[in-house]
Amino acid sequence: MEQLAELVGEDLPVHLTEATREAHLLHLYGVAARACADRGQRLVLLLDGLDEDRGVTTDTEAHSIVGLLPALLDGGMRVLVAGRLNPPLPGDVPEGHPLRDPAIVRTLSLSPYAQVVRTEAERELKRLVEAGGLEYDLLALVTVASGGLTAEDLATLTGAVPYRVRDVLRTRAGRTFGLRVNVYLLGHEELQSQAEEMLGAAELDRYRRRLHDWAEDWQARNWPEETPAFLLRGYFRVLRASHDVQRLFVLALDEARHDRLLAATGSDAAALSEIRETKELLAAAAPADLLMLMQLAVQRARLSERNQGVSVTLCRAWAELGETEKALALARTVPASHLRVEALVAVADVLRAGGRHRKVREVLTDAENELDRTGRVHTPYDVAAMVAVLKGLAESGLDDRGRADRLAERIGRVVSLDAKELVDVVAYWESTGRPEKAERLAREAGPATRCAALTRLAVIRTGSGELSSAEALHEEVHRSSVGDRTTPAAVREMVRAGEFARAEVLIEAAIGERPEDPDLRELMVTVLVRAGDLERAEEWAERIDDRLVRCFAEATLACALARSGRIAEARTRAAAIPEEYARAEVTTAVIEALAAAGRFEEAQIAASRAGRSRTHDDALVRGALAQARSGNSRAARVFVAGIEAAARDRIPPSRRAWELAEAAEELRAAGWSSAARKILEDVEKFLPPRPEASDSGQEEYAYDSLIAWIAERIAGLEELDRAEALLYTAFEPYHCSGAWSVVLRARVLAAEYERVDALISELGDDEELGDVLRAEAALQLAEIGQIARASKFAEAVQGPWRRAAALAAIAEGMAVAGEGAAARRLLDGLRDAATHDESSHSHWEEVLAITHRYRAWRALGDDFSALETIETARSTLMGTFGLAGQLVQALVETGWSDFAENLVDELAGRGTDTLVEALVAAGDYDRAAKRAGLGAGSGRVSPSAATTLVPVVDPALGRELAVQLLLGEGSWLGALSAVAHLEPRVVPWIVETLRPSTAARTSARSES
Repeated sequence: MEQLAELVGEDLPVHLTEATREAHLLHLYGVAARACADRGQRLVLLLDGLDEDRGVTTDTEAHSIVGLLPALLDGGMRVLVAGRLNPPLPGDVPEGHPLRDPAIVRTLSLSPYAQVVRTEAERELKRLVEAGGLEYDLLALVTVASGGLTAEDLATLTGAVPYRVRDVLRTRAGRTFGLRVNVYLLGHEELQSQAEEMLGAAELDRYRRRLHDWAEDWQARNWPEETPAFLLRGYFRVLRASHDVQRLFVLALDEARHDRLLAATGSDAAALSEIRETKELLAAAAPADLLMLMQLAVQRARLSERNQGVSVTLCRAWAELGETEKALALARTVPASHLRVEALVAVADVLRAGGRHRKVREVLTDAENELDRTGRVHTPYDVAAMVAVLKGLAESGLDDRGRADRLAERIGRVVSLDAKELVDVVAYWESTGRPEKAERLAREAGPATRCAALTRLAVIRTGSGELSSAEALHEEVHRSSVGDRTTPAAVREMVRAGEFARAEVLIEAAIGERPEDPDLRELMVTVLVRAGDLERAEEWAERIDDRLVRCFAEATLACALARSGRIAEARTRAAAIPEEYARAEVTTAVIEALAAAGRFEEAQIAASRAGRSRTHDDALVRGALAQARSGNSRAARVFVAGIEAAARDRIPPSRRAWELAEAAEELRAAGWSSAARKILEDVEKFLPPRPEASDSGQEEYAYDSLIAWIAERIAGLEELDRAEALLYTAFEPYHCSGAWSVVLRARVLAAEYERVDALISELGDDEELGDVLRAEAALQLAEIGQIARASKFAEAVQGPWRRAAALAAIAEGMAVAGEGAAARRLLDGLRDAATHDESSHSHWEEVLAITHRYRAWRALGDDFSALETIETARSTLMGTFGLAGQLVQALVETGWSDFAENLVDELAGRGTDTLVEALVAAGDYDRAAKRAGLGAGSGRVSPSAATTLVPVVDPALGRELAVQLLLGEGSWLGALSAVAHLEPRVVPWIVETLRPSTAARTSARSES
């Protein structure tokens, strides 16, 4: 680059970063070629040794040298490239590049001079082998290390002084050895192969043992700061090449080494990569050692814990600060797969802005591979990650549109018609010239999504000059959204496009139709704030009568003040907001504004006082980036590095208790109740202190959620009194409604009816919780035939869908008991009894009620009414994510597996895991395996389905499924029950690992 700059008379930019270096190089090619042409000359670029280009193999950020050659040549420029036909071109050379044209290849005849050089190098190699002494030692060590050793390393390994080592390698063996960035390697790959052949396996093993002894010495010292770089990078490669699985396993479990790798590389990417590669080698053995794989999975989880604070914002920040290698390494350590995908896409966005288009393609391919790892979409978060990749592909303008098309089709298949992600798919089809497809998909969507999608279409068409079509769409949206509750969806799209005036008109029209709706006035405040009209926004906020809505409108105004630099005013305004959640929004905006103003210490103090969450860390990072953009990049880098370090150290104190509870549940499910009890022994001691009451209630809710989680697991082990005692420490009993339901269910099954009555009486002061428990008691009592007791509770249930579910369960119990006429009368009365419920649980409870009605009709033998009932569930199931499970289970349990499969297919696979579980429970193992996708290979089976299948398939196949569970990047806890079923040695090791203070005395399966 320096030569080109000198040729054209330009100075290189002072602040040239990795993100802009490639783009500037390509720019200089063109400028230099045109400058030469103007002088009647031709610029010729010569590249020799193409086959030795190892750039793409050195690390994740590197690219090949040939990948930097221009594809289009200006000013008569010519490029001459020399190299062997193999290895082939590096993967980062795009399709369509001139180097991929077979017509350009010119085969050269054998060069006599090159043959002489080769002969001399081979003669020198033979002389070194025969010479013995230091020369022989150096050859053997460099050969077994495959490069990477420095003169100091070699001096330590041979006992010679560094000067003598350098002298031998530079003078007496100059043709054999090469020096690259202070490390020595054999001068050519063929010399490496010849040296290995001449030395032989026994000698290579002998010198490899020197490396092992050297590594073990540093390991015994816990890998201090001065650890040679080779032992942190190259040594693992040596072990992998020699398939030394035992040493690889020891390294992959070495926490001190992982800490040193983190300090040396800035992320846990290298450590996680070593664990993954070691697991893959272990998995390839027959049979794979499940205990060793479990140990590696647990260690991976430990590393993932300290990366919980690595956010998408942090990864993007490092990329914007020019540290793209670090950004990508961090992105690959993000624990949650969907966030890992989004982090990779965020870094790709920065690379694209810097002109690094080849690297963008590579990173987006990594993101796509992450999506494909599970083979299924399990949550809305997975869908959001898919959309992030789609937008990245679309914005990159890549030639391979087929990749983006396939992804868009896939998203369209798996999301519900009400999913907001459909809007981005609609936008993709429109932006890529498929308007009919885009509009068809938009019109098929649910009401709110349809309004948002049509608005996005209108915005895109306005930008492309299709004004009449755009205006027609806007008018349609206006007409349809004013009278219902889809106005916010359309307004958000208008604000996104900067069409504030149009958004105002729509909101005012909606207010005319629904003047009592305070949310519309808050929406107007948001629009005016985004438009920068704070004065009018304040006027609209004053018109809001609803206290809670007014609080959030005031928070929106305060946040705007903070973003504009009026921090003191924002704080004053926030202090007057009575609602804690609304004040928290302002606090986050103030933290970001302080950091953006360079007031880093104040920002840190504000974040600490607010409880220092990931949200606050992201605000600090965004503020630091603003400082960097204003020219203070050095201070911003230091500040962001400090945020990252603090986030790694901040592991929630409740984490250990969560882990113990989940491990106990998995072992109990696998039949190891004794081990589960051992793990939960005194688990209460691992709980964080009960927090003081606060205005926000956030800490109280977190505490209640934790004790509910643990109490459920304790109740599952039939220690009901202990579970109740823990639940009674909750701040709000309703927060623990799920756990109380588990306790109540167990009391019913134990026929402890007096205690059931007492519990409902004691907890009934909480109206909502009391209603939930009465419904639960009715359901469980009806299931065991206690119809009279069940009816007593059901009649007292207030929630319409809960009441309907309880009464339908009673009808089923009546039908089973032979009281068909009474059951039919009860069901007929339920047909129109349930009313629309706007509560947060209404969809789940609606499906529960429909499921129990279906079961009752089936118990009566009325298949027509049963089918009719299923049809009533379709609209609810199609519009939501993850509610199909209970109905699918009921269909299988009542003998309608075909209907269950059809329903899952209609829902694009949602409910598959429950279907597999239900089929296994019904003894239909072959059908379960087929539905799980086992025929396509164990790697395509979801983790949940694999766990279900392990106990019922052939042991060899079960072991294969267990291996896949442990190879995956999910939690080891999800694999524990399956592995414990196959490998009993895992159980005492888990107990000892989680409870190291006590001996693991569990060695036999407990059937209790």
